[in-house]
Amino acid sequence: MVDKFRIFFIPLIYFLFHSLAFANSYAVHCPNKIEVKQIISTLPSGWRSMNADSNHFLSNITLHSGNPEEMASLKPESSKNVAKWTFSAKDEIYIVCGYNQTNIQLTQRLYEHTIYCQVKFDSSHMGPQGPIPQQIECITEK
Repeated sequence: MVDKFRIFFIPLIYFLFHSLAFANSYAVHCPNKIEVKQIISTLPSGWRSMNADSNHFLSNITLHSGNPEEMASLKPESSKNVAKWTFSAKDEIYIVCGYNQTNIQLTQRLYEHTIYCQVKFDSSHMGPQGPIPQQIECITEK
């Protein structure tokens, strides 16, 4: 019985300790709201433009492999209130934060060696693309 314990549990304990010792968890924070000033490019004859102040609240998050301008958005594994992504430690991962009623997005490269990210959503608050992102946690390999 002792040999079975050593054969099974000692490698398992070593693996869990090794995984935790060489992985770092970190939170990512998209700004909850942004202020945007829009300017009309060409004003039609006989019209004048007005600007209404409005707040643009965080409404969605996407993760990209490489520069987001290359449009390589990654599809998560999703359940009702959680989206999960798994990456190679060699990938350059970027987060893109989208906001309601504007096409302005904020982007930032995640830490090197990021291998996993999880986004939790607040299903009690819906945006134009579904539940509002609430918490973003990622893990690096080193």
